[in-house]
Amino acid sequence: MTTFNELTGVDTIQNLSQQVSPALVNAFELFIPNLPGGDINGVQALRLRMTTCDNPVETEISVVNLHTKRFYYKFAGALKPKQEINVTYQESASGIITSTLQKWQAKTVDWNSGYNFSKSNYATTAYLYLIGVNEKYYAEIPMRNFWLSSYSQEGLEQDREKNEILTVKAKFEFDYIDFPITFIATE
Repeated sequence: MTTFNELTGVDTIQNLSQQVSPALVNAFELFIPNLPGGDINGVQALRLRMTTCDNPVETEISVVNLHTKRFYYKFAGALKPKQEINVTYQESASGIITSTLQKWQAKTVDWNSGYNFSKSNYATTAYLYLIGVNEKYYAEIPMRNFWLSSYSQEGLEQDREKNEILTVKAKFEFDYIDFPITFIATE
């Protein structure tokens, strides 16, 4: 039996991996401190508390084969990091988050001509935070040259008795993340 002091005490990474209570789950927060172009819908920074999120910390080192007369030798090739993140968040009936994302996407491609704008117009830096129990930040993952690639909403149904929030899926692209990622609890 877990005691109250064990549940409310200072958490460590080892403790987080052993938590099994559904009330003590991790949360993910995407923070975009500077939206490209500044003020969009009166919003200069966007903070999303997500329901699901990919882990952007994924790298692969390709293998380069060298064939000689008798043998194959293997060498480490280029570092290939993951450069996309898929998230799911919930939107209220006001639609301010999705509207902001739509206007951000309009800075990527001109809707009338179909031509792309310069990357400096739509790319920014974003931070993914892993929030553990007790609302402490356990990891900050900076993603550089971050931009919205796609988003989609679930199907809409007419229900006059409910005013449910919408679930929105979004995909973001980025060039790289700062390594190494440190997992440390904030005070």
